[in-house]
Amino acid sequence: MNTHLNFSWEFGLYKIRTVHEQWNDPDSPVYKNCPIELVKYNDKKKTSCYTVAHFERDDEGYYLQSVSSRLFECISADEISEIWVQLQAAQTMLDAYYKADGDY
Repeated sequence: MNTHLNFSWEFGLYKIRTVHEQWNDPDSPVYKNCPIELVKYNDKKKTSCYTVAHFERDDEGYYLQSVSSRLFECISADEISEIWVQLQAAQTMLDAYYKADGDY
């Protein structure tokens, strides 16, 4: 189990974070296939949120997957440049984990 993977970045109502659910089960789809997600909080108190996009894994590595069309509906043109840089940082980190041993 890789407990040292920890990615967290916030911008306004958005957060890119490591998915920590079900980490005790290395066979869990969350553990292997969806390690990082982009969420948007419903309000400034940040008490609840929903997933905008998440990274999935296949035979070639990790790729960003939008939940339906939320990536386009939820992020404004003014916000995307800031968020995109952090999504690229998350992709770079996941690529390094995948290349290290084919599994994070």
